[in-house]
Amino acid sequence: MLMNIKSLHASELHFGIGIGYKELQLDPMKTTSTLLLFFFLACITQAQVNGYASVSSLLPGRKLSIAGSNETYGMFKKNDVVIVMQMQDNVIGSNINNDISFGNLGTTASAGVFEIAVISTVKRDDADGDDDDDDNNNPILEIKLSADLANTFITSANSSVQVITFPTLGSSGFTTTADITAVPWNGSLGGVVAFNVNGTLTLNHNITADNSGFKGGLMDASTYPYGTCNSTTFFTAANPLFGNKGEGIYKSTNPAFAAGNGKILNGGGGGNTINGGGSGGGNFSSGGSGGAGWSCASSTGGVGGIALNGYISAIRFFLGGGGGSGESNDFNNDKGGDGGGIIIIKALQIQTTGSGTAVKISANGQAGNSVSNDGAGGGGAGGSIIFQVSNWNISATKPLQISANGGNGGDVNNGGRHGGGGGGGQGVVLFNNSMPSSNASVNTTNGTGGLNYTGGTRADNGTGADNQGIMQNAFGVLPLKLIDFSASKNNEKVELQWKAQNQINVAHFEIQRSTNGTSFNAIGNKQAILNNQSINSYTFTDLQPIPGVHYYRLRMIDNDGSFTYSKILMIKGNHQSNEKLGIYPNPATTQATLYIKSEKSGFAAVHLLNMKGAVVLKHHLQVVNGENALSLNNFSNLPAGVYNVQLIINNTSHYTRLIIQK
Repeated sequence: MLMNIKSLHASELHFGIGIGYKELQLDPMKTTSTLLLFFFLACITQAQVNGYASVSSLLPGRKLSIAGSNETYGMFKKNDVVIVMQMQDNVIGSNINNDISFGNLGTTASAGVFEIAVISTVKRDDADGDDDDDDNNNPILEIKLSADLANTFITSANSSVQVITFPTLGSSGFTTTADITAVPWNGSLGGVVAFNVNGTLTLNHNITADNSGFKGGLMDASTYPYGTCNSTTFFTAANPLFGNKGEGIYKSTNPAFAAGNGKILNGGGGGNTINGGGSGGGNFSSGGSGGAGWSCASSTGGVGGIALNGYISAIRFFLGGGGGSGESNDFNNDKGGDGGGIIIIKALQIQTTGSGTAVKISANGQAGNSVSNDGAGGGGAGGSIIFQVSNWNISATKPLQISANGGNGGDVNNGGRHGGGGGGGQGVVLFNNSMPSSNASVNTTNGTGGLNYTGGTRADNGTGADNQGIMQNAFGVLPLKLIDFSASKNNEKVELQWKAQNQINVAHFEIQRSTNGTSFNAIGNKQAILNNQSINSYTFTDLQPIPGVHYYRLRMIDNDGSFTYSKILMIKGNHQSNEKLGIYPNPATTQATLYIKSEKSGFAAVHLLNMKGAVVLKHHLQVVNGENALSLNNFSNLPAGVYNVQLIINNTSHYTRLIIQK
C-alpha cells in the first residue's frame, strides 16, 4: 500500500496514532517489520491535513499576533494560502438578564465570517538563538499577510479568530489514502477541515468533522439533598443543582454564565433541578429543549440553542453548538454532546471509483450522554460543510453519503420520569453549484429528543423540518478577493491596475466607465487566470478617456453568469481623486458602501445626520491601513432626503453627502 505524501511536509505525518517521524527512533540494524507495521497503521487510520493558529490581536501592517498554534498536521509557511475565520464574537448584546431572553442574539457582528489570504512572512520564537524564522521547532509569534483583509475580524475577551492552513493536495488531482479528520475545537483553535485540489478529488476514504465543533456542557457535579424544582434560573455559576451550558458563537468568560437552563446563543442550556434534561445545540435550526425533570410541574430542562439559518450564507457559517448537560444527583455522567465541525472542500470534481462500502463526508453533532436515574445530556448540533465543486462523478458501486446531522439527546434508562436530553439542531451543507444528482445522499437532519423514562415520552427534537439546511447554487463560497484596484492618469491615457485572488469560478473581468458614477458602459474585458490561489495582477489601459471627471469599475463575471462589482474609482482632471471618503450607490435606497482611504488601522464611527444635524443612524466599524469598503445598511426606516455622512477615525472627522430615495 502506498501513501500519497507529495503535498505533505515530513513533520505533518503524525499518522493519527501519536507517532511522528521525530518520535519514531528505530535501530536501523533491526528488522523493518515494526516500521512496516506502523506504516500500515498510518495508512488505515487518519491523515489530518490542517494547521491552526489562534489570533490574539490584529496589528498594523497586515500582521496577526498569534497566541497559540497546532502545526502537527500542517505548517504555516511563507506564500502559503490560509483561511482567516472568526469563530466567536461578542454577539450577545444586552441579552444578559436572568430571564428567558438570556442568550438571544444581539448582533451577528463578525461571527462566522471567513476570508482567504496568503502568508507574506511567519515570525517564530527565536528561543534557540539561531535567528531562523523558518525553524519548524519554534512556536509562531506572528503571521504577516500579503494583502489587507477585506472583512472585519474582532479579537476581544468574548471573541476568537483563528488562521487555518488551506493546503493544495496533490498536483493535478488527489486520491485519498486514509480518512481525513478535523482536530477538534478546543476553545481557541481547531474544528475545521479545509483543502484544495487542482483537479479531481477521488474519495476512497471518509472526510469527517464529526463531534469537532463547539463543546457540550461538562458533566454536572452531583449533590444530595437535590433541592426543589427550578424553572427560573437561566444562568448561574457552576453549581451541583444546575447543569452546564454548551459552547456557542459567543466566547463566554463570565463564570456566572456557566450553568442554568438558559441557552447561550447556539449553545444549549443545562438542566435545572430536579433532573432536568440538557438541551440541544443549534446551527441551521435550533436545538430541542430538555425534558421536564423528576416530579416537576413546570419544565426544568434546558432551552435549546438558537437557530442561525437567517445569517448563514456562502461567506458566513458556523460550528455546531454544544448541547447542555443534564442535572444529576445520582452521579451519572450527563455531559452534553459536542457540535459538528466545519469542512471546506474546493475541487474541480469529486468522484468515487471501484466498489465497496459507501464513503462519507460528515460534520455530525454528537449525541448527549444517556443516564440511568438523572437528567440526560442534550445533543450537539450538526456542523457546516461547504463545497466549491464544479462536477460530481459518484459510482453506483461506491456511493457517497454527505451529512451534517444533529446529535440525539441522551435517554433516561429508568422507569421513573426524569429529563431526557433535547435533540441537536441540523447543520448546513452548502454547494456552489448543484448537489450530486445520483448515487449520493445529502442530509441535514435534526437530532431526536431522548427518552424521559424507559419506553415513555421524549424531550424535544431539534426544530424545523429535516434537510432544510441543504443550500444549492451558493456562488461565492470561496469568493474572489479583489486587491488594490487603482486608476491613474498617464499622459492622455488612464491606467487601471488590480490584483485578485481565488479566481476558480471567475470567467472574466469587464471594465466599465461612466460619466456620472451611476450609468456605466463596458469598454473592455480581461480573461481571469483560473485555478490559481496565488495573487494575480491585471492591467487595462483606457486609450481614449473621457475629458473631465469620469469613473471606472470592474464587473466580475462568474462561469454561471452571476457577477459582482468592484468599488468605483474617480478620475478628476489629470489625476485620480485624492478624496478620502466616497459613497456608492448615491442615491441609495436601503444600503450603500462607504469607501475610505485610511492612513492607519483602527475603529471608526459612522454617523448619518439629517439636515437638522440630528444623528439618525450609527455604525461602528473597523478599518485597515489603505483602501476600505464599509457596508452601511438599515436605511429602510429612514425618510427620503439628503443626509450628511460623518466618519470619525483616529479622532478626525471626514464628511460626505448621501441621498436616500424611496
